[in-house]
Amino acid sequence: MAARVVPVEPFDLVVFGATGDLARRKLIPALYHRLHDGQAPHRRKLIPALYHRLHDGQAP
Repeated sequence: MAARVVPVEPFDLVVFGATGDLARRKLIPALYHRLHDGQAPHRRKLIPALYHRLHDGQAP
């Protein structure tokens, strides 16, 4: 059975705790796979909300 892709309108997504373990292990990889599979719109914004300041070169 082929997977059905439901079109999604452009969106803004605020990720609270973007440097945390849950975001790193679950949320960010899941979002990546949706984008890779064409299941997310090209016009979207991912806004990381951080409690601690990031250092140069550190990814959220």
